[in-house]
Amino acid sequence: MRSVTTLNERWFYLPCDLPSGRPPRFRDSGWQEVKLPHTPEDGFPGRYWYCKSVSVERMESERVYLRIDSPGANCRLFAGGKEIEKLRAGIIHTIELTSYHKRTRPLQIAFRFKGKDNKKLGGFPRGLSLYVVPRSHFSFETKGADGVNIHSEIQEDGSAKIKTSAVVMLPEEGQKISFAIGGPNIAVPVKTPAAEFAIPRPRFWSPIDPFLYSLRAILSGQDRTHLDTVDVPFGVRDFKLTPESLMWNGVPVPTRGIIRETPIPGEGLSQEKELNTLGELGADTLLLTGTPESSEFFNTCDKVGLRVFQSLSGLKGFKNRKDGLDAAKKLVFRLINHPCVVGFAVPAEDEDENAIRALCELIRHTDDSRPILLTGCNAETIKEWSDFPADAAAFYIKGKADLKALDKLHKQKPALALALVRQEGVFDLEIAKALQARQWLIPFGAARLYVVNDDDGALLTPKNEPEDSYFLLRSMWTSISSQVPGDRSQEDNQAEDKEEEPSAELPLSFKPFVHICAFDKEKPKHIVVYSNTSSVTLTVNGQEHSTQEGQGIFVFKGIVLNDGANQILAASGDATHARAFTVNNN
Repeated sequence: MRSVTTLNERWFYLPCDLPSGRPPRFRDSGWQEVKLPHTPEDGFPGRYWYCKSVSVERMESERVYLRIDSPGANCRLFAGGKEIEKLRAGIIHTIELTSYHKRTRPLQIAFRFKGKDNKKLGGFPRGLSLYVVPRSHFSFETKGADGVNIHSEIQEDGSAKIKTSAVVMLPEEGQKISFAIGGPNIAVPVKTPAAEFAIPRPRFWSPIDPFLYSLRAILSGQDRTHLDTVDVPFGVRDFKLTPESLMWNGVPVPTRGIIRETPIPGEGLSQEKELNTLGELGADTLLLTGTPESSEFFNTCDKVGLRVFQSLSGLKGFKNRKDGLDAAKKLVFRLINHPCVVGFAVPAEDEDENAIRALCELIRHTDDSRPILLTGCNAETIKEWSDFPADAAAFYIKGKADLKALDKLHKQKPALALALVRQEGVFDLEIAKALQARQWLIPFGAARLYVVNDDDGALLTPKNEPEDSYFLLRSMWTSISSQVPGDRSQEDNQAEDKEEEPSAELPLSFKPFVHICAFDKEKPKHIVVYSNTSSVTLTVNGQEHSTQEGQGIFVFKGIVLNDGANQILAASGDATHARAFTVNNN
C-alpha cells in the first residue's frame, strides 16, 4: 500500500561548498540542523547544501519516489551520494529513487545550490514528500492529484454530475479501479478507468462555505487485493467570467484581490496562518505569480475559501519551447482538482504572440473548465485583444491614460478585466471613481505582501514600501463601492448621487482586528501595528507603553526590549494580538 512521508524536519544546512562537489557520507560539525521552509541567515551564499537521511521501509517490489511540488530555485539533486538530476526552479518534479535506496540503510538526499541563482526565486524547494508505492500505482503527474481527475458539472435541475478518471502506471491484466464518493462504489477495468456520479442536491463550495467532498479511488489486483489507494478532496462549484461580472454558483460577487508573489521562505512558516492574515486584510482572491506554491498551499486555500488565479511561467526562460509547455502542463494537471483555483493566467508582458497563443491553447486542451487571464496587459503589449483566445485580462492602472487604452481594447472584445492598481501612497479617488464606473473591472492591489521567517505568520511588506502597500490596499477597498454588479437598486442610488465621493463605508475587514508586524531588526525600538480600528494600546512585557489614535498603521516608537524573550500585546477593545520577540543586544 501507498505511504507518504513529508520531509520538513531535521534537514542539515551547510553555508559553503564541499571540496568534492558531492555530499559527504557523514555530516561533521559544520552542518546546522534546520527545518523547512528555511532562509539562510547570511542571505544566499556562493554555494550551499541541504542534506537529510530518511529511513524508508518497503518491500522488494515497491518503488520509491521523491515529489517536489515547488522547487524555489535551480539546484542539483543527489541521492545515495550520486548526482541524480539538475532541477529547474518553477517546475514540478517526481523522481524515482528506487535504485538508489538499499533496503537495509537510510536513504541520503541532498541538494546543492548556487546563491546567484536564488536571490529572486525563493531558496530551498517547498513541498517535498517521499512516496513508497506498489509496482502498479496511480500516476503522480497526470490527470490531477495522484493520477485522479475530478470534474463537476451543475445540471439544469440543480444536481451535480461528477466525472472522474484515472491514470495507472504499469497496469497489469485483470486489475480494476473502484471509485466512491461516500457511498456505493463503481468498479471499472483499468483499461477504461472512468466513471460518473450524480449528487442530487449538492452542497456548493464557496468562499463563505468552502465545503469539500472526498472521492476514494482504489486500485485492486486480479485477486481483489488492494494495491494502491488515494483520497482526493474536491468541491462542487460553478464559476464563470462574463463581460459584466464574476459569477459564483450563478450569483455575481464582488472581489477584493491581492497579487501575491513568491514568498521569501521563513523558518517554520505556517501557510494557513499566512492565508488567514491575508484574509484579515480583507482579501478574498489571490493572483499568484512567480514560483508555484506547494500542494499544501492550495489545500489550505481549499479549506479556508480563498479563490486563486494561478499564473503560469512564460516560455522565454526556457531553452526550448517544449520544456516550457511541459512545465505549464504539469502545473495545470496538479491544480485541476482544487476548487480554489478559478483560472489560469498567462504572462503577456514579456512574451511574443506565438508564445501567448501556445500557452492559451495548452490550457484549453488540458483543462477547458477554467477561464484564461492575460496578465501585464496594456495598449502596447496587446493591441488586438480580440485576437487572443483568453476570457479576461489584467491591466496595470497608473492613471487615466491607462484607462483610455483599456476602454479601447474593451470595445474590441467585451470581457471582464482585473485592474492591477500600482500606485504609491494613498489611493487616488479619481481612479476609484473611474473603476466604479467600469463594472467589468475587478480591482486588485498590486502591493507586494510577504510573510518571512516567523512562526506566527506575521505580515511584512518590503522595506522600501511597507506603508504604501498597506495604504494602497486599505484606501482602494474603502474607496471602491462594494456593490454587486447587476444590482439595479444600488445603480439607481448611485445615479442620484453622482457628485458624492466614492463610498468609504466598506471597512478593510468587517471584524475588528489588530496585527503586530514582524520585528524589524534594523529598527529595534519601533513596533508597527496594523488595525482597522481608530485606537490601539501597546503593552510591552506587562507594562502599558502607550495608546495611539489613527487609521491603518500605528507606529510605536521608543520601545525598550530586554535581552531574550519579550512579550508584546496590542489591543483595541476586544481585538487583541500577542507576539513574542527574542532580542540579542550583544
